[in-house]
Amino acid sequence: MAVEAPGNVARSLRPDAEIELFDLDYSVQMGAPGNPSHRERFVNDLQTNGGRVEHGGNVYVPFPITLEGTKRSAEGTTARPVLRVGNGNGAISALIRTVPGKLLGALLLRRSIFARHLDHGADPAAHQTWGLDVWRLERRRSENKFWIEFELSAKPDVDGFELPGRRVEPDLCPFAYAVAADGCSWVPGAGPYFDANDQPTDAAGDACSFSVRGCKLRHQARALALPFGGYPAAAWVLR
Repeated sequence: MAVEAPGNVARSLRPDAEIELFDLDYSVQMGAPGNPSHRERFVNDLQTNGGRVEHGGNVYVPFPITLEGTKRSAEGTTARPVLRVGNGNGAISALIRTVPGKLLGALLLRRSIFARHLDHGADPAAHQTWGLDVWRLERRRSENKFWIEFELSAKPDVDGFELPGRRVEPDLCPFAYAVAADGCSWVPGAGPYFDANDQPTDAAGDACSFSVRGCKLRHQARALALPFGGYPAAAWVLR
C-alpha cells in the first residue's frame, strides 16, 4: 500500500540544508523481502517546506515525522527511540490495518543528505548520504487521529540480526532489484534478462534470484563489478 505523494518537488531549499530521509520497509511482513512496492518513503515536512524530494529516483513524501531518543546513554545502554508520525490523513492507520503484524517488526531506515545532492539539487549525487540508522518497530505506544507513536529497537539488538547491521547470508542479497538507493546499481536497460531461476528470458520476465549466480550473469555480461549484498565468504565459516 503506497502512501500518496502530495505537493510539489521542493526546489527552493538551501543547497547546504540537511535533509533526513526515512524509509519504512515492511516487505518481510508482506512475505516479499526486498520488494520495493512494500516500502514507504518520508521526509520531514518542516525540512522541505511541505514539498516532496527525490533521491535515487525515489519520491519521499512530506510528512510530520520525528525520531527522538536515538543517542546511547553514558553507560552504553542501547537507545529505545520513539518514532512519532502524523496520522491526520489516516495513512499510517491504514498501513497498520493492512500489514500483517500491524507493522511491528518492520524496519525504519534513516539517513541524511545535503539538499544539493538530491535528484533535483544543484549537484545530484544519490550516494552522498551519511549516518545510516536502522531500527525495528518494536511496539505501538499510542495512537489517535493526529499522531501515532512507535517504540523502536536498534537493529543489531533484534534477534536474528547480527553486525555488520544485517543478517550475514552467504548467497542471498537483501537489496531491492535495480534500486540504486537500496544498494543494487544494476540498470536492466537492454539486458541481458533472467528470471527468478536464473534462466534467460525477455524484459517482461526479468526478475532477480537474489543469488550470486544471478548477479554474475548480469554484471559479467557487461564487465561490471558485482554489487552483490550478501557475504559469499561466510559459507566457509558456516561449514
